[in-house]
Amino acid sequence: MRFEIALPSVLVLLAACGGDDPASSASDGTGVTTVTATESTTSTTQSTAPTTSGVVTDTGTSTGGADTTIPPICPDGTIVCEGNVKKVCDGMGGFFEETLCDDVCVEGLGCLLCNPGEGVCDGDVAHVCNDAGDGYVDTYCDEVQGVTCDPDSGHCVGACAPANLGTSYIGCDYYPTVTTNRVDNIYHFAVVVSNTTDESAHVTITRGAMTVTEADVPSQSVEVITLPWVAELKDYWDSKVVPDGAYRVRSTQPITLYQYSPLEYVIGDEYSMTNDASLLVPVNAWSADYWVAIRNTHGGWNPGGYAVVASQDGTQVTVTPSATGKIVNPGGGIAADGTGVVTLDEGDVLQVLSGHGGGEPGMPDIADLTGTHVTADKPVHVIATHFCTYIPFDVEACDHLEESMLPYESLAREYLVTTPFVKPLNQEPFIKPRMVRVIATEAGTTISYEPPQDGAPTTLANPGDYFEIAATDKDFMITASAKVVVA
Repeated sequence: MRFEIALPSVLVLLAACGGDDPASSASDGTGVTTVTATESTTSTTQSTAPTTSGVVTDTGTSTGGADTTIPPICPDGTIVCEGNVKKVCDGMGGFFEETLCDDVCVEGLGCLLCNPGEGVCDGDVAHVCNDAGDGYVDTYCDEVQGVTCDPDSGHCVGACAPANLGTSYIGCDYYPTVTTNRVDNIYHFAVVVSNTTDESAHVTITRGAMTVTEADVPSQSVEVITLPWVAELKDYWDSKVVPDGAYRVRSTQPITLYQYSPLEYVIGDEYSMTNDASLLVPVNAWSADYWVAIRNTHGGWNPGGYAVVASQDGTQVTVTPSATGKIVNPGGGIAADGTGVVTLDEGDVLQVLSGHGGGEPGMPDIADLTGTHVTADKPVHVIATHFCTYIPFDVEACDHLEESMLPYESLAREYLVTTPFVKPLNQEPFIKPRMVRVIATEAGTTISYEPPQDGAPTTLANPGDYFEIAATDKDFMITASAKVVVA
């Protein structure tokens, strides 16, 4: 998965240059080799064995007085079907195995429950045989996304059909999520829809069973849609589960979606002070494996955190804290030590917030959820967040942070770290230093830099451990011995 993010965000996950993108494969169910006999202009004597299912074995050919043995057309071990009977060629024109299949016989594969890839429509559900031919996968063809079930193929069809979507940040089904933020309610939470297709996109936004709004986004255009705050998630006290806490955005064309928290930097002569934004990850690119990148509790009561969103009922989420992530404001099934197993239904949000851990005077709070490992038994979305913090920890003033976490499958061993170029209003542009965090996903991870970065750490002992490179304006490559998160 390749993410190219250009947002007014302080916490930005960097594009990986050596990622292991998720990949998929499918069998077409074939495997029988077809051999065509050709005539010679010279005399040919051919002996032909009895045929079964179109399999022919040539035992000898004489051309120009020289005998040449032609290899068997049905090689030893080849599986062929005659009706519902599986036959295995013996390489000599016969068969050493014949089996009557209970369900279907598939050429090249043998006896299976069903023919891989074949489907049938059951209303708006595509009932499709899986790649192994031993079961079925049911896919809901969502009319809200302009997707229907084709009775001829038994598959979902349409621009937003699952087969037409990859594993990038472009999709048709998203879950924008309010995260903890101190901003005043006069400002607006919002989503921004970018439609780069050649067709107009009809967008429907719901929360639970309630339709919030609908909009048409013309081709090659951008639409801003403001949404009400979700007060339970905007709060900053305890960890919690908020049923139907996330919005759901569905589109009839593939789109890119951003969320802004809040949208406005200023209203009249009042400044929002704590605003950030995030590129959202569509459901087609969700995973069941994430590592959190955020920052320490600030000032004793400004927590960092993360939100987990489910798209399927009965999703079981397991959180495993890092060494610094074991100080949590408990709630919603998450203990004070940061551990927990929580079940979410579609649209539910688990928001976990760091507690007050203290530490050395004048230093950052030791409570930091960075490196927490979030796994689930179904794909989920994870957004890291912070109520309001300083970066660096001792430089005013505080700001809200939020950023979609990339799935484990999209992490890499090599990253290019590049310096932001900033142009403030009515000022000359300048290069802005930034903080860089590197988080391990495996024990004993080693790190190198090109060009070398003086004083930069080179080892991470345990999964979830991290180090921070102090403010730097250098461009460099990070190479790790195992997948890492770079933020």
